[in-house]
Amino acid sequence: MELFSPSGQVNPSSVPGLQEWLRAVNQVVEFQVLAGPEDSEIEELRRLGYRPETVAASDRSRLAWEEFFADLLASDPISREELRVRVQARELVHEHMDVFGKLLTEYRIDLRRAVSFDPRRPLSGRPGMTAFADQVPSLRIAVDLKVELFRNRSKPWKVNAIHDIDALSIAVPYCHVVVPDSEMADLLSRSAVAQRNGTRILRRLRDLPDALATSTATARAGQYEATKTDWLRPGETFCTDMETLRTTALQLPGNWRTSPGTVGKTI
Repeated sequence: MELFSPSGQVNPSSVPGLQEWLRAVNQVVEFQVLAGPEDSEIEELRRLGYRPETVAASDRSRLAWEEFFADLLASDPISREELRVRVQARELVHEHMDVFGKLLTEYRIDLRRAVSFDPRRPLSGRPGMTAFADQVPSLRIAVDLKVELFRNRSKPWKVNAIHDIDALSIAVPYCHVVVPDSEMADLLSRSAVAQRNGTRILRRLRDLPDALATSTATARAGQYEATKTDWLRPGETFCTDMETLRTTALQLPGNWRTSPGTVGKTI
């Protein structure tokens, strides 16, 4: 999160204590994103455009997309290698096509030339295209998980599986430690995803404290550079309350804020 006053962006180092306050802002925002809105906030959020039913409709559509393909596979079985290619293509087209198209335009990439496609040779562009898609960690993880789910024809698709894949495809490349449920941990273990991304994947939540202790010791040894947005510093309490932010903001020196009543809007 960044802070702006009427004259532009505020430099955190220009106000004593402001960097620490912004760190607390990030903590509050992260907590609110995870917690979601309270019931008492729904009416005001709807006035501002909040539509949770849109998310539910999207979930149903995405589930139907996977169920449709599962039905096709039931009537037309294919090899595991071919299944992975098709799942990869579906994932790119259905989940990432808009961004993919924009990137091709922005960098002026001729896709046919980039993947060595020759119209005289059927499937000539397939190796290049699949190799490219596998270079995108989040895409590769989603594909690996979905391939395993499609291979298990006895288990129907559920929305929770889609949510798990969404979360893991981002968490595994970016986090040092990930604790999925037992099913997803098993599916992840069937590929080299942990070694490829340098991520520890735990099967039991009770193993997390030891894993975090190891990561903390590594960080303190200087192998990872501390940044201005560290989540928590020694002696600090993780901030989860917006009112606390407003109160502490008023205690900071300087004229970077507009007025006490608009601190929340300035974040």
